[in-house]
Amino acid sequence: MYLYLEMRKMAVTLKNLHHWAWLGFLGMQLLAVQLFSHFPKQVENFYSKGCYPHLSRTLRLLTGQIPFSIGDLFYFFVFYRLIRFAYTSLKNRTTSFDFKLLSLAKPLCILHFFFYLFWGLNYARRPLSEELGIKSTSYEVHELTNFTVKLIKEINALQFKLTKDKQTPVPIPYDSKTIYKLAARGFENLGQTNKNLSYTNPSVKKSLFSIPLSYMGFSGYFNPFTGEAQVNHLPPSANRIFTTCHEIAHQLGYADEKEANFIGYLACEANKDPLVRYAGKLVLLKYLLADIRLKSPQDLESIKSELHPGVSKNMRASKHFWKRYENAWEPLFEKTYDAFLKINGQRRGIQSYQFMVGMVLNHSKSQN
Repeated sequence: MYLYLEMRKMAVTLKNLHHWAWLGFLGMQLLAVQLFSHFPKQVENFYSKGCYPHLSRTLRLLTGQIPFSIGDLFYFFVFYRLIRFAYTSLKNRTTSFDFKLLSLAKPLCILHFFFYLFWGLNYARRPLSEELGIKSTSYEVHELTNFTVKLIKEINALQFKLTKDKQTPVPIPYDSKTIYKLAARGFENLGQTNKNLSYTNPSVKKSLFSIPLSYMGFSGYFNPFTGEAQVNHLPPSANRIFTTCHEIAHQLGYADEKEANFIGYLACEANKDPLVRYAGKLVLLKYLLADIRLKSPQDLESIKSELHPGVSKNMRASKHFWKRYENAWEPLFEKTYDAFLKINGQRRGIQSYQFMVGMVLNHSKSQN
């Protein structure tokens, strides 16, 4: 009996050492990621433009032909294991709580390793503005208002061309598969002027979690473990077009949210389909008006009054959709994602999406 107890103690000690070793590996990974963040040019050359494109294309080639989302199933399995772990931990009162937490070190270490290997190091690459020669992303208020007025003229003209009526919202009858194909074509056109934005081996899927994503306030996400772009298929078509382009930008290795938004807009503009271009302008206009609301609220109503009623109806359709899914838990999900972005070097967190405005304005100036 004594020998049995001693052997059991030894086994527990070895288990503890095993878990501590995995925790140590996780700590080493965290330090390595912090170290890489100080060398953006090297990350850009050797990872983002070196091994990552090959790895990303391979993942998309493997998952793109499968008609359902592998990434969603993977996250469902991870969620199930967490629930099971919590249940067994509460049920088993013989094992200390510290030991239970320590046992999570191995799966966390493995997930963390593959997250940064398959995609996460792109957070440490140099800014896209440097690659495109955009010298600044700041702008004056008058530049913002002038650009918005110009965009409103463009979107009004396009809306009238598509409907022959200022009052009618632009219908976008495309189903999800058509949207995904059109988005890929936009990147084909974009890739002709910038090879880094060339997109092959498409892997864009309807998310199996579209209803939960809607309640969380998310229109889509990129799964780094499978290389799939997951799109919430419930919002209006204009939103889904832009989201698809945004998530493809993530697939191409642009992790920063404002950069993915900016590339998403460029891909819409590069598309030959007028409905895709209209969708891109519509989403950009939303960000511009939100910026004017903050920086020049006295101009907001007069600028909005220039919109054709049909354009306003298209914008309200998106607003009404998200209004239906508002709930008390949504701010918690947003704060969690906000913290995740800040941990990965996006100091503005979830507000990063909005800062695509500065990139669009200054890129427009450089093109004139």
